[in-house]
Formats: sequence, C-alpha cells, structure tokens
Amino acid sequence: SGGGELARMRFYKEESTVVLTFCEPTAARRVCSQKVHKWQPMKVVPYEKSLDPEHASQPCTIKVFGLPSAWLQNDDFLEMFFESERKSGGGNVKEISIDASQGCAFVTFEESEVATRVAARKQKVQGKSITIQLLKNRNALTASSADDEYEPNQVLLLGLPADVNHELIDLFLKTYTMRDIQHVEVREENLRALVVLESPCDFNVASENISKTTLQGEKVQLRRVQK
Repeated sequence: SGGGELARMRFYKEESTVVLTFCEPTAARRVCSQKVHKWQPMKVVPYEKSLDPEHASQPCTIKVFGLPSAWLQNDDFLEMFFESERKSGGGNVKEISIDASQGCAFVTFEESEVATRVAARKQKVQGKSITIQLLKNRNALTASSADDEYEPNQVLLLGLPADVNHELIDLFLKTYTMRDIQHVEVREENLRALVVLESPCDFNVASENISKTTLQGEKVQLRRVQK
C-alpha cells in the first residue's frame, strides 16, 4: 500500500468506512498517490483532503452542557455519541476537551457542516436534554479570566414574588439551569435568593432563558455571585 505506522484507526460501521491516520504525513501521501487499492472483497480508494481557507474559518467546535457526570470523566462516551450520525447527527471528531470545573465539554469536528448540524438538533443523553452552543472561533475554548471572579456553583435569583417558596424556586432553577439544587437561601427583605447548584451550569444560556419567562407572574433575573 505504500503506507507506514498507524497513529489511529477508526471504523464506522454505518458508513462501511475506515479512517486511517498515519504517524508520518509522507506515508499518507504515498498511499494517496496510488489511484486504487484492492482488498477483497472491498475496493479501497484513498482520499486526501485539505481545507481551503474559507472552510477552515468556519466554526467546527461545539460547547456542551448538561452531560451526565460520568461523561465528564471519560471522553469515550462523548466520542461515541458525537461520531454517530444516527444518535447525534455527528461525524468525525477531531478533538475533545472536558472542563469538569465548569461542567461542560468542547467537541471539535473535522467538518464545520457537522458541527452546525449537531448544534441545530435537539439532543438528549440518557433521556435528558443537553445544551449545545456552536462556537464561532477556537478562542472560545479558553475560559475567560473573568470567570475566575465568580463562584462556579452559585447564582442569585433577583426580583422574586413576595410569597414565593423554596420548592418553587428549586423547581424553577432546576428547569432552566438543568442542574440539581443543593441549597436555596431566600432573603425576603430584598426579594432575592442565593442558590447553590450541585454542579456549574451554562450561566449565559440559563440567564437568557430565564429572561424570557416569569415566576408567578414576576420577571426575575439571574446573577452570578462574586467570590
């Protein structure tokens, strides 16, 4: 075949395709220089693809929130899920990065079209909805230093109705943060509640969703808690 040492091999049963990654680029070029390879009972046609500048600038990375805790400890779950077109609409995954402190994962696909398709779908993992954002650039993978100023597991809910109770706040925030609630401390004198989440949520998504609804007819706001 003219090949060499393999760094990685992936078999996609649904597409009847094998993707081979060589340790040396020259090995891949040697294989691709041969027009047709025959391996009974299949015919293997190598294909070397490069990205044009316009394609390379397209977003290929998604940010995923609401994953089971086990998925934040082992990226194999993420890889299998997002490489399955049937399960997630995904495709070939180039890179996975997990930020357990923020309760999220970053998945980079080889094709921007795949990332866009995955982000557009309503995704569920183990029967529960997950939140997916399409990142516009790779710089978004780096957490902002401003995030270090805030408590990762705490939020403030402002503008509460006077007669609101703990159970309703618990249910309301659990719905919009997609996180279990560890503790709720209501401060009736200024109609706010300090809420401790079991794990960090995507604050921007939760805040935007809460801004579009009401709690017992009152507009409430979500705020971060400074350290």
